[in-house]
Amino acid sequence: FVSDDDPILPGALSRLVDVLETDLHALAAYPDWFVTGTDGELTEKMTVLEYSLVDMVRHHLCYPGPCTLIRRSAVERTGGWDSRWRWVADYDFWLRMGLQGPMVHVAAPLATWRRHPAGATLAAPRLALAREHVSVIEAFFSRSDLPPDVRAVESEAITSAWAIAFVVAMDGLETHGVPRFQIEDRLARYVGPMPIAGARGSA
Repeated sequence: FVSDDDPILPGALSRLVDVLETDLHALAAYPDWFVTGTDGELTEKMTVLEYSLVDMVRHHLCYPGPCTLIRRSAVERTGGWDSRWRWVADYDFWLRMGLQGPMVHVAAPLATWRRHPAGATLAAPRLALAREHVSVIEAFFSRSDLPPDVRAVESEAITSAWAIAFVVAMDGLETHGVPRFQIEDRLARYVGPMPIAGARGSA
């Protein structure tokens, strides 16, 4: 899984292949990754959480990211990308794959993701993107084949989706006065960006 402007790092594929050849139950292997700027400079390191389908649903988090290596059989069983989703098709795909079996986190930065204004995520219409975050999780919970532990976190998952939708919708909009809502992301310290020492713009 590699976007056209997100180079992977040397040795990435062999490292991920080794993981899948060792863990025959894993359907996919996903690494940590670097955020790069418009000119390709490293700005942040993203350290991803260990895989849990329940937590990925509950917290509305897309664990697999750039350079995720997937078994062909898992893609065929999952059915590929759902064309209903323009901006969150990856999250929907990983949720559906998670129903087929586990994925494994590789604790090493093996990929990059370029942040620039013309990128699909940043350039997406904010309200449309916000609505899709809610719609995709509602569609997921309309399924009749969810395991009990996933079904048990439905209310938390819907709440998280709406919280993300609020943040997405407000991103880039000019607001005045005191905000009506304040959202504190208690997971930020686990999944938030880690500044690269010496990188431009890092703390």
